[in-house]
Amino acid sequence: MTNYEIKTFNETVITGYAAVLPLPTIKNISEVSEKKSHHFLSLATSGKFPALMAESTDKIGYALSEAKEDYLEYFAGANTTTNDPKAEERILPAGELF
Repeated sequence: MTNYEIKTFNETVITGYAAVLPLPTIKNISEVSEKKSHHFLSLATSGKFPALMAESTDKIGYALSEAKEDYLEYFAGANTTTNDPKAEERILPAGELF
């Protein structure tokens, strides 16, 4: 028997960088996955992601995907105090997760 614990999370502001990717389909899922990896790798090698993590308040890296009208936004970031004027913010709403 598996026991689940329901946790309540506060609203969290994630600071990071977005990439615009094609909407995933059965035919291009490998390409989209590769582009996600490339986005994250480019943030890591440029020093942008390490800078976010250095000031992270919870030491968790976040990756968010949101399907827009005709593209997928892939956002990588952290709950951080780092101030990069080129970075963007996304808000994770408060709620329960199990």
